[in-house]
Amino acid sequence: MKIPPRLVGMAAAIGVVALLAAPVVLYALNFHGSISTQHIRWAEFGAYVGGIYAPFAAFLTLLIISGQLSSQVGFNKHQIDQSFLANARADLHFYLDQLHQTLNRHEKLANVPLGHVLVTMFSSKSHEQLRTGEHRTNARRVTMSDDRISALWGAVYTIFEGLRAVDEPEYRNVLSSSKQKCIAMLGYAVCDALDNHHYVACDYPAEFRYEFHAGARPEL
Repeated sequence: MKIPPRLVGMAAAIGVVALLAAPVVLYALNFHGSISTQHIRWAEFGAYVGGIYAPFAAFLTLLIISGQLSSQVGFNKHQIDQSFLANARADLHFYLDQLHQTLNRHEKLANVPLGHVLVTMFSSKSHEQLRTGEHRTNARRVTMSDDRISALWGAVYTIFEGLRAVDEPEYRNVLSSSKQKCIAMLGYAVCDALDNHHYVACDYPAEFRYEFHAGARPEL
């Protein structure tokens, strides 16, 4: 049987009142509870009450201060988290906007958008396929067209790493929505190609965690 919270609260309140009243009741029973007219008796009673209630009051004060500090720490963490997430969203939007503008510019050699060149050269490639001289040459060609591409995509992953570092629902949600935003703004094929170009341009980092690398397209 579940005890109603209201009864639990009432019982706790009665217990606290009884605990606080017990020393006074014991004093009255032991020293005859009539009200004295002598100053010395009042002084003795004050010393008795102070000796009993002062530690309790100090402990209660400590609990209140501890609760306030805990609440302040929680509030500060919430503020820091919200500031970090807001900055992550703003930075991601900036980097994706810069990438979108860059990839829409025409490459001089092919006279087509650089994004099209990037997808043609790097989309749907396995890491084994990317470790060839041809793809190193292609990576240099893209870098010569605009040397910011690898840096901008690396900056996007810096945001991802910061979001992955905190295993909390809000951070996971922002990470998921950030990846979806990359796909919405650039397209999945472009994100895959950027992953692969970054892999080649950065000399095949083994421990780097790519989010969009799809691997080689199976042959029909």
